[in-house]
Amino acid sequence: MNPSEVQLDRILSPNSTPLEPFFQNPASQPLRNIGKGQCGSIYPVAEAQDWVIKLPNSSAKHKELRNDYEVHKIAKQAFATMPTSFQSSYPIHIPEVKAWVDASSTQFWETKKQQKTPMEGAKSPITFPTYGLITSHIHPVPPPLRRALIETFHHSALRRAKAQDAFLQIPENEDCLIRVYLGRRRSSTEPEGKLRSLRNYPLHVDQMETLGLDIDMYAKTMGQALAVLHWGAGVDGNDVEFVLGCTSPALNTSASSSTANASTHSHPNPSPQIQSIAIHLLDFNLCTTFPQTAAGLKQLVDAFWWNDPYYPRPNSVDGKDRKLWDVFVGRYLEVSSGFSTRGVDAEAFIEGVVMEGRKRKGIFG
Repeated sequence: MNPSEVQLDRILSPNSTPLEPFFQNPASQPLRNIGKGQCGSIYPVAEAQDWVIKLPNSSAKHKELRNDYEVHKIAKQAFATMPTSFQSSYPIHIPEVKAWVDASSTQFWETKKQQKTPMEGAKSPITFPTYGLITSHIHPVPPPLRRALIETFHHSALRRAKAQDAFLQIPENEDCLIRVYLGRRRSSTEPEGKLRSLRNYPLHVDQMETLGLDIDMYAKTMGQALAVLHWGAGVDGNDVEFVLGCTSPALNTSASSSTANASTHSHPNPSPQIQSIAIHLLDFNLCTTFPQTAAGLKQLVDAFWWNDPYYPRPNSVDGKDRKLWDVFVGRYLEVSSGFSTRGVDAEAFIEGVVMEGRKRKGIFG
């Protein structure tokens, strides 16, 4: 491997060394938008406490954001009840839920107005008061990893160091989380193309192979997580995300998980140190419960295929992908066997995914 590939492999590998030296004090950074999805936009609200707030992109998204809050709590509890050995074998991080802030939290919203935060100056201004979900922060990957991604996979598009420096200095590219796409590989004839942003960077399975990453570990982690979502939390897992980002240590204080006036919470702790790269599970806004019927089974299968290609895919022509699917299924079924199910079960779900995959292969080639 070349030096950039070695750097990527070292940082992305499990149990990598702490990454504190790669980061500046976040308190010195201006408050700004650090992420956006179809439901909401993310802003830091109390960086000394390592919190962020997710605001709805429009009034039409209030209900969806509230669902994100409710399912997030359920999922977090489901994972917390699993044995310690379960988490230590294939750990996955879910942000801590700090508070749900509603329109009645007048002190909180008045403070945001007085601070003249970028929420007001955004292209789509937020009208206060609104609703918000406060969680712990998933930190972006460090600058050396961002540069190594460019040098390894986008060198022809950004050959010169000056061009790389300019690209990396774009504020949006500082917010680099890496989406783990085990279900998609780039074509060998696919042109590199222009790299538009490092935010939500898609890392495909062939890129992970190039870097020599432990892909089986990622597959087992996702299989385990999906099993807990299905049979522990009782939700379909629709549109959840698996990303690589940096962890931070647990905080000494916590906000109420019920509707809260966030302005009443004190912030005595200094900014937490950044730890290592980890896989995170987030975005529960489209997750719903499912009935223990044929309709419920279809709901689970549809959710699998509607999501971005995080999970390995069945029926692949590539032998490595078929093996990865078997690894994913093996861990999913192993973890599922520890739950009591009725009506719909794990084996039926896997069979349904395989059958749907055959249909899609016939339709889409």
